[in-house]
Amino acid sequence: MFVFLKFLVLSLLLVSCGGRNFLFNLKKDKSQNNQIGRVKDTDGKDLVSVEKEKQVATDELNQSANQSELENMYDKMLDGQKMKGKNIYKIAFLAPLSGPNKTIGQSTLDGIKMAMLDSGSNNINLFPFDTAALDMKVIAEKIKSENVDVVLGPIFSQDVEDLVNSFIKISAPIITFSNNAALTKYNSIEIFGVSPIDKIKVAIDYARQNGRQNFAALIKSDAGSIGIQKAITSEVKSTKSALLSIGFYDDSQTRISSSINTILKSRSVTFNIAKDGTPYLMNIKDLQKMEKSGQKPQNQEIRNLDVIITDAGGQFLDTLLSEMDSAGMLKKDIMIISISDSVEVGVLNHDVKFITYDKERFNVFEKFYKETYSTKPTTFSALGYDATGVLLTLFANNNFSYDALHDKAGFIGVSGEFRFGKNHIVERKYCIYGISNNAISKIR
Repeated sequence: MFVFLKFLVLSLLLVSCGGRNFLFNLKKDKSQNNQIGRVKDTDGKDLVSVEKEKQVATDELNQSANQSELENMYDKMLDGQKMKGKNIYKIAFLAPLSGPNKTIGQSTLDGIKMAMLDSGSNNINLFPFDTAALDMKVIAEKIKSENVDVVLGPIFSQDVEDLVNSFIKISAPIITFSNNAALTKYNSIEIFGVSPIDKIKVAIDYARQNGRQNFAALIKSDAGSIGIQKAITSEVKSTKSALLSIGFYDDSQTRISSSINTILKSRSVTFNIAKDGTPYLMNIKDLQKMEKSGQKPQNQEIRNLDVIITDAGGQFLDTLLSEMDSAGMLKKDIMIISISDSVEVGVLNHDVKFITYDKERFNVFEKFYKETYSTKPTTFSALGYDATGVLLTLFANNNFSYDALHDKAGFIGVSGEFRFGKNHIVERKYCIYGISNNAISKIR
């Protein structure tokens, strides 16, 4: 039988942080808030694509402090970060804390608890709910009866749907760790999950800035593969680049080899060029019709593969690279870009670019997380820390409101810089790292 637990933050945390500082703060430079279009760095290069039709105002993103500065900042408590006043804020956390996905839920909860401890908060009540063990209607009733101020979670989009459709009206805003943009149909929901779509935009922009515009993709065949495929196809088309092929792989050696062969067979592809410059492939029926009439397609170009985007990382990326090397594909004229957060130096000395969060900030977080929990943090640990950091910062300033949450200047957390968009989807600044000569270096 599930017993609902109400914890004060200090009773939730079983370890002492020894006066560590809160690795989270509001961004202070708001001078560029009215810029439209793309976020640029100081030399004018595009960093992050922003859909023009949304007309999202962007600001100049601050440079992250180096690691030594972060460690000093983490070791000393910032003046004014502790909660003041007598207000007691209530946060509900919804995630699987049992069953096959309990590791995800627990790592997120650990990130939340760590943010509370580091901030020195003493007026927060945290209500954790196990979505794997409890009916969502029961959870919704308890959230309502406790008059919770904000909900963190759920993690999975179906749980979010179940919560909203539980017929129990919840007045508290919901910050979900899902990345399902379709959930924005509910006005009270903010999407805080990490979406590969934003990384894909950065990857394609970076490739094009370096003279590459002929793409292929290697995508793992799983539940998210269709979304990644659509995002790559759409973004390549919107930039008038060419998508030569997409290969799907899984854990089997046969499928890995097959995906590499798919890319290999399409290293050179003839495209028809539309009047606006967009490359496109004519379908078979159109080609057959033209052949029968004796016509030939006009404005054709042969495009040669020069960049591969993949979601593989870590040791699995190394496996793919080994297969590509055996197929003679690892040449300097082909750029490899990974959107994985698993940035590791592999056995192959090949230049790979990674689109990921700010590793310098995350490494400091990882160090103290391991000291606290004796294990490495996950992406969900960082999301839990940062989402909680937003709330604690706004609570501390007695400024928890829609406008404050959607401040254009945004926030700086352990995963880097981000802000809540007006479309209720978080916008993140991703960094670009390179691996070359057995070393990882930050490009920008």
